[in-house]
This record gives sequence, structure tokens and C-alpha cells, in this order.
Amino acid sequence: MDRVLGCVAAVLAAAAACGLLPAHASVPSLPCDYECMWPAGSYDVPSEIASGKAFEIAWEYSWEPRGDDAQAGLVPGRAPGEHGAVPGFVADAPPPGYVGSTARLRLPQELEVVGWKEAGFEREALWVDHYDRTMYEYTKTNAYDAFGSQRQVVTVRLDDKGMFYPVTEIVVDPGLSERDGPAGPLYVARHNGGATIADKPSMVSGSSIEAYPHRQALKYPPPRVEALPAGSVVGGMSAGDGETYAYGYFYSSYNVARKVPAGDVRVCMYDRGQGNLMTPITRNGAAACTQTLSDGFYSLVFPREDPDGDGTDADITVRFTVEGAGATVMRRGQPEPEPYAMYVNVPDESLSATLSVGMAFALNTNSLRDALRAHQTINHAREYFLETFSYSVPHVIVQDASTSSAGYRQLEGTIYTMIERSVRDPLYPTVLRHEYAHHVMAQTAGIPPTTSCNPHFFNVASSESCAWVEGWAEFVEGLVAGSPVLNRGRVGFDLEAPGTNEEFGLYAAEFGPDVEGRVAGVLWDIHDSGKDEAHDNIHGGAQLIWDVLLDEPEPGEQYPAASIHDFRDDWEDAGYPSLDGVFRQNGLPVGEGVTM
Repeated sequence: MDRVLGCVAAVLAAAAACGLLPAHASVPSLPCDYECMWPAGSYDVPSEIASGKAFEIAWEYSWEPRGDDAQAGLVPGRAPGEHGAVPGFVADAPPPGYVGSTARLRLPQELEVVGWKEAGFEREALWVDHYDRTMYEYTKTNAYDAFGSQRQVVTVRLDDKGMFYPVTEIVVDPGLSERDGPAGPLYVARHNGGATIADKPSMVSGSSIEAYPHRQALKYPPPRVEALPAGSVVGGMSAGDGETYAYGYFYSSYNVARKVPAGDVRVCMYDRGQGNLMTPITRNGAAACTQTLSDGFYSLVFPREDPDGDGTDADITVRFTVEGAGATVMRRGQPEPEPYAMYVNVPDESLSATLSVGMAFALNTNSLRDALRAHQTINHAREYFLETFSYSVPHVIVQDASTSSAGYRQLEGTIYTMIERSVRDPLYPTVLRHEYAHHVMAQTAGIPPTTSCNPHFFNVASSESCAWVEGWAEFVEGLVAGSPVLNRGRVGFDLEAPGTNEEFGLYAAEFGPDVEGRVAGVLWDIHDSGKDEAHDNIHGGAQLIWDVLLDEPEPGEQYPAASIHDFRDDWEDAGYPSLDGVFRQNGLPVGEGVTM
């Protein structure tokens, strides 16, 4: 059997050759004090499987330290022989009661783990979709053993009829250390005789979107819907004869402590006919759709008399999609991405002049919750620019990506980021604000070409063009959040003190106009009060920064500003106060630089 997805992770170069990225295994419930609790190892997944045949998924692992350097797995470019979570600390024993890491397989019903119960797995049905297809999750413990290599082998059988959908996303997480497991989701593309497994969506003939337009509609678990008080009618649109006024609320429940309204979400009405065929309902030639308000409320009017022509009144299904004026959040799909969505079936009953759909909540097992958090983060940033600068930022697409890194593509107007894995990270909103800042620059001044920008770091010199583009984005992170502290997890930076070790992170920024942290510090000092800084003699200048950014390029220039020195020239040409003080405050030379 051809096995292109296996990768021995004891050597970093081998992992790179397989094109793998860090896996995101299930976090142990106990504190991670013993070498991060993730064993080093390797895994093996076949690239081709045959209908009606069994195949094996296997992984090997060990908790034993490898090599002479206890920190080998923590240093970029070194072999990932260790699995430490805390730099400089490797314990001699696991916490009391620790039994091992968790392996997790998320597979559709066509891919059944043979003898899963006998093999020590637990199985949970995560959901049943509109076409009665069930997604299961299998979990098992990689038992902790301080010595020797361990091996797990799972036998999986593909159904005789093959895969149901043209492309299906699966998860194979063997519970290994970050550098040793798969990059994240894998994709099973069906073909005659079987299927192909790959780490990127495969282009296949036909269209899974048109063939299965309601794949995201879930029958199980049922959506959580709470009824509004009996007899209450909220709002008051005018409904004509044979029409129904429908209303309700939509909430994101990623924060379980309180109801979180989901604003600017698209709501559309469908008529659920025979065989659960859903027909969009129209009114006066337009789709019966609306957007939720900031408190999650929505209301609309639709015809209730036989909208799909099957001789019966409408049986209503409400479709919520994460698309609005500010952003549309898209999931990966074939042949084209589509917005994240959730469906709520209204109980079959005779419709009257009003219909209370109730309060609907995003499903716990539906990645819609993750998409809603991304959507709300973008909307908050958009509202900031509207309220502060009276600027309505044009629409942006946020596209789920297969890698954990994020980026912005100017020509597409699209932010790419791993929504379904990264969004639960408390640092995730800062990532979105950063990429959204690139979108704002692209839609106003334009993003100048950059050099030495891949990769780039807050505290390390790159180029003046890169430092300007990335420094602007880091400034906007703090501006929208209302804090100069940029949290990067174990490493963080304070825009008030980019040149000292006072910040909670590990490193101070280097000096120069080609260091993005210095550029961000200059912009922040223009904005803030600077009451405790000797050279910061400007405050409240965010509006002035914005005015310079939107200024027309000078003769011979392609962009209003393409470096921090270029920005300073435009600033002082506008008659604004000298920036020499904030340049000195942030360790930038005065009177030097590149003008573009």
C-alpha cells in the first residue's frame, strides 16, 4: 500500500519533507509539568484505500528523552527529540495520576474502526447531518511508560459503497508532540474503487456544493432553541394577507457564562418539503432574508401559502450564515468555499400571522461557533474605525485555512487563518486584528511591496518597507484592543516599552527603522498620552495618523507612505508637530531613512 502520509518525526528535516505543520492534540486535564505530556514518535496513514477493504493507521511513541540536549525539541532547526512545554524545565516524573496522552480519530460512518471497543477506544456520535450521515469520534489513551517505544495500530474499513461525499474532512490525531503529528485535518476524496487520503483538499470532478447543498444542516444534536414568552411579539413589520411575520434571536454560545448575541448574521427562510428538500422562500421577487441586529434580534415577512408549489403551506427552516456587511467567514469546500451555516427547523404546525422562532444558539459541536467568534472580532474592529475615523471598512472574507499560520492576500481581499483549530485560543483575536489592519491599509493607502518580510518578527530587523507594513498592523492591534500590550503567549511586547525588558515577554526589540516593533512604538506614542515618557511630546494623534495614511501620494511616489521615515516626511509636510521626540523615544535615528 502506498504510504505518503507517514513521517518519522525524530528528524526535523523529515517532518519538513512531509510538509507537516504542528498538530493540536487534546490537552491533558492535569498540569503539563512533565515534558509537555506529549510523546515523540511517528505515524503512518495510507494515501490510497479500497472500497470494502481494511487498512491500518499506526503510530509509535516514546516518552524517553532522546539525544544529549534536553531542549533539542524546543530549539528551531534542531531534531525534535524532546517534548518540553516549559523552556528550561524537564521533570523526572509525570504528575500523580497521569495516564498518558489522548489519540483522537474523527471519521465518517463509511470509515469504521474495526473492533473499536475491543481495541480500547471510546466512540461518540458527534452529529448526524441533513443526509443522515453520521460523524464519529474515537478516542484512546497512549499509555504512559517511562521506558521503551510503544506502538498502536488501528484497523479501519472503508464501506463497500465507498465514500458518500466527494470530499470529506477527517482528523487523525495520534496524540504525539506538536512536531510529530499530522498537520491537522486530512481529506478523503472518493474515486472509482476507493478513495485518496491527502493533507490538502483534492480537486475532484463534480460539485459537492450543488449535489449536497444542505450538508451543514444537522439533525443531531438538535439546535438549542429556547421559546420566547407566550404571546410576546417583538418588532412590528407589516405583513399582508397570506404572509407571516417571523422573529427571533440568534446567539453565539462560545462563552457559556452568558448569552452572546451574534450581530450582522444573515438569516433566510426555507420551505422544507418532501424528502427534506429545502426551497428558498422569496417575497416580491427577492429572497426572504435579513440580518441580525447587534442584540441578535431579527425579523422578516414571508408568504406562508405553498411557497415551493407542493400543495401545502410552508414548513419553515431558518438558515443562519456568517455573512454580513463587514465580513463573511468561509469554510473550506469543494469546488468553492461556502459560508459557515446552521439550520433550525421550526416544528410543523399551521402558520398564522406571526411566528416566534425563539432564541437559537450555535451548536457546541458545530464549528459555526468558531466562525462567529472570528466574525464578531472583525465586526468590533470595523465598528472602531467607523466610530473613530468615520470610515466604513469595505467587506473582507475570512477563509478557513489548513495551516496554523495566518495571512492577508491583498488581491483577493481575504484573510486566511485556521478558524476551526485556532479560534479557541485566547490569543486568536489579536491575530485577526493584525490581519484586518492589513486589509484596512490595502483598502486605503495600499500595501507597498515589502522585502525581507517572510518570516518577520516584532523585535528583529527586516526592511523599512516590511517594518512599516507590519508595524502599522501591530499598532492597530493595540489601538482596537485599547492596550499597548501585544500578547504573544509566552512572548509578549509592550508598545510603550519596546526597547526594554520591562514587558512580560522574553525579548526587547532591536533598534532601527527596519524593526516593526519600533515603528509600532512610534505610532503608539503619537496616539497615547506619553505622560511618563521623556521624549513623547505628542498625544491624541490617532486621527492625525489616519489623515496622513489617507493623504494622496506626493509626485513621484506610489504610496502615501512606504516607510516610517516616509510617513514622518508626510506628517511634517502637513504641518503637524515634529516627530523627533517620539523617534528618539523609540530608538530611531532622526533625519535618516528611505523615502519611497
